[in-house]
Amino acid sequence: MDYQSTFPTLKLHRPHVISGSIDRPRLLEKLDQVLNKPLALISAPAGFGKTILLTQWLEHCQLPNAWLQGDESVQDVPLFMSGIVATLRQLFPGCLQKTDHLLSAHSPVPTTVWTSSLMSDLEQLENTPFVLSIDDYHLYNIPAIDMILSELLQYEAQPMHLILAARRNPPISFSRLKVKNMVVEIGTADLRFTDAEARAYFSLNVDVPINADVISKLEEKTEGWAAGLALAAISLRKNVQPEQLLAQLDEADRQVSDYLLDQVFNNQTREIQDFLLMTATFDQFNASMLHEVFDTNQSEAYIQTLLEKIESSGIFLVPIDHQRIYFRYHHLFRQLLLSRQRTAFSHEHVALIHRRASEWLIRQGLLDAALHHLIVLQDWNKAAQLVESQFGDLLNVEDSEGIKRRLAIFPENIIASRPVLLLMQAWSAHFGLRLAVIRSLIDRIQVMLDAALLQDGSTVNDVSLPGFEVIPHQLVQAHIWMLNSVLFYMTNQGSKAIPLTRQAFNALPETWLFARGNAMVYLGLAMTMEGQYEQMVESFTREYDSLHKQRTTYGKRLLFSLAVSHLLQGQLELCRQTSEVLVSNAKALNLLIMLGWGYYLLGRVYQEWNQLELAARYYKLVIDIGFNTNLFCSVESIGGYIFVLEAMGQHELARQSLHSLKDLFSEQMEATPAPMNALVAWLDLQGGKRMEARRWAESFNFPIAQQAIVWQHIPQFYKAKILMQLNQPETMQEIGRFLDEVENLSARTHNTFTLIRSLVMRATWLVRQGKRAAALNSLERALRLGQPGGFIHSFVKQGPEMLGLLHELSPSLKNDAGLREYIALIIDGYVSPEGSPTEPANLSPIHTLLTRRELDVLELLSDRLSINEISSRLCISPSTVQQHTHHIYRKLNVINKRQAVASAEMLGILSRRP
Repeated sequence: MDYQSTFPTLKLHRPHVISGSIDRPRLLEKLDQVLNKPLALISAPAGFGKTILLTQWLEHCQLPNAWLQGDESVQDVPLFMSGIVATLRQLFPGCLQKTDHLLSAHSPVPTTVWTSSLMSDLEQLENTPFVLSIDDYHLYNIPAIDMILSELLQYEAQPMHLILAARRNPPISFSRLKVKNMVVEIGTADLRFTDAEARAYFSLNVDVPINADVISKLEEKTEGWAAGLALAAISLRKNVQPEQLLAQLDEADRQVSDYLLDQVFNNQTREIQDFLLMTATFDQFNASMLHEVFDTNQSEAYIQTLLEKIESSGIFLVPIDHQRIYFRYHHLFRQLLLSRQRTAFSHEHVALIHRRASEWLIRQGLLDAALHHLIVLQDWNKAAQLVESQFGDLLNVEDSEGIKRRLAIFPENIIASRPVLLLMQAWSAHFGLRLAVIRSLIDRIQVMLDAALLQDGSTVNDVSLPGFEVIPHQLVQAHIWMLNSVLFYMTNQGSKAIPLTRQAFNALPETWLFARGNAMVYLGLAMTMEGQYEQMVESFTREYDSLHKQRTTYGKRLLFSLAVSHLLQGQLELCRQTSEVLVSNAKALNLLIMLGWGYYLLGRVYQEWNQLELAARYYKLVIDIGFNTNLFCSVESIGGYIFVLEAMGQHELARQSLHSLKDLFSEQMEATPAPMNALVAWLDLQGGKRMEARRWAESFNFPIAQQAIVWQHIPQFYKAKILMQLNQPETMQEIGRFLDEVENLSARTHNTFTLIRSLVMRATWLVRQGKRAAALNSLERALRLGQPGGFIHSFVKQGPEMLGLLHELSPSLKNDAGLREYIALIIDGYVSPEGSPTEPANLSPIHTLLTRRELDVLELLSDRLSINEISSRLCISPSTVQQHTHHIYRKLNVINKRQAVASAEMLGILSRRP
């Protein structure tokens, strides 16, 4: 999702100081201390002058400073981070590149990754100290945000001085900073007006003379509450005598705040009262909006004048942009107005205001703001139409998180009643290939369509919102065909998938780029599954060549389908060529999902060619893209990377990398994917943990026939590999049954790649059964299938038994020089896999999450420099070096400098010393 374009920029404008405010030097001077400390907290209930104090201080602050207004509509970390990025880019254009990159993630980003990226980005600004102030921080009711800021504040060396203003102390951990006197705290007691401040305030805001005794009593009655004194001043300006006001306060049988608020409201003209009550409906507003929403004869210019008049009178109206076009009320005053509104206006009248506001906002293209008013009205039909109108755009950019966020607005019964919302849920499940969920949802939708609920061709009997069309029955049906084709393909039923993909493609409008592209992907894969590979290649190549613009989301999906089909058919060189074009196109368009798939396919090709270092680099490129690519592509690439590391003899690096990456991705997964669990068990066995590996193998019993065997890291294969390596007689029959099943399934689905893997495993299995002739037959069959593509690694990874079979088979092939040369190439692969690196590729960007400064410290630790020497070299304090060292130890899971350096060298973060 493009959070940058959707973040409300008005939240980035520092409000003007309310007229009539006085300077309070004791507080301003106290806040000055934050320039030498990382954090300041201004915490007090509503109306104590937090925002005014912060605004006054920032107006005179010598450092670059930025403002972010808290917003209760921000319900997730990405939207909060988009605000941070947008805010700081007003000071430093183009900053926070890593954090901004994560805003385009296509799957949930773990909190640790957000924290690390923000830390790393802030380090880039270390020579430019600045102030970031967040007002109304209490409105962010998201624990993950508190965790990110807590971790961020552990780094005192960062250039940021953070100021948080909130109604209560935020749940942020900063005890270590408090112990070191590194936090400025301004609380309720500090913010209460002193007698001297109260006298200065009334002198500025009230024309009639007030004696010191009356002011002292008013200060006592209001307990120094800034809003209370302001309300009293407004009342006194309305010719209320000071003594009379004091007497009324003594007689009031309710809170002083309520009484004073009522006094201010009651002293306004009827026109102003009605205006206040109507405008309280909105979080923020301007004259143009009010002119249309109120359907008044008053001009827009008159309404603007009225707003300025109310502001100048000090009635808690705050301009929130520099041009004084947008306004909002002080939160406390707005609550009073809303309370009055409920008794002054009928429910129908308030509903009409919300409805007109939503219509105006829709015309302005402010759909999220319009949605808020429709939800207040509980007009779920129109709210659903608004969300459904965004569905195509969200799907085209594969914004699964944006789809989830909008669905979360609706009650379950509303979603259950609307086919398009259910369809959005189904596509959300598709992004994670949750097949059972997809099946359940599309079955429910199909029942609704078949029950003739859509007599007029629409999904529901809605009256369209102006400018928005209801998604028609035929389009919903096309999506159902598309998703059903996925289910059929993923369960090895290509013949059923083919007609559905064609129906879907023909019925989907050209504007539905992602859905049409996916229909072509599954058409191509299903054709290959059904033995129509040559026909598929011919038709898809012709279609791609005919495109006027080949570098499009549609064109890259044609390439993807071709590349995967080439791979499954064992045509590795064709897969490489097509994947290279796919990567080039994806780079040009910054299409990270397809870029990830292109790198992954190249990794598989080079792994099979036994060019292991090159394969590792391509897998690592996918891992580096991280959360901006497809989840399954990431899981497969992690598997490929770990497997290749193990094949290169880097067992400890493979083990640590897998566990770190598994932990890193765990936050975005409902459960650890089966391939990762299988890989952990297999690595355990390579490390001598036989019991752990056997325990997993015995617990995993999912039938392979129920899934497409297109992946490299199929858990059932790992189970067979583990059982083969354990080499226990009682499991030999189970392995044989598995190999029979895989070979039959591979043949039926025309999957040459998987068939080769199965045949070479069978050859090894047969040798152990004492059936050497049968083993040689299985091997020869695998060789003839693998020769056109140049398969090597599938044979080499079977170990010494396969090497013996190759030596034994080669002399018998006197009349087939080509096959003998191919066997010689495989045997050479046993001696020296191409590109076996002495130093593994650097894993630091994702494996350890070390920041740039931490890497600097680690490098100097490896040079055996002391804390003070590192401090001098990097121009930071010794305590800051110690903080960085502590975080390095924690991230590397070590307890001292020697272990940290050794671990970093093993992980490829540091080059090994001679």
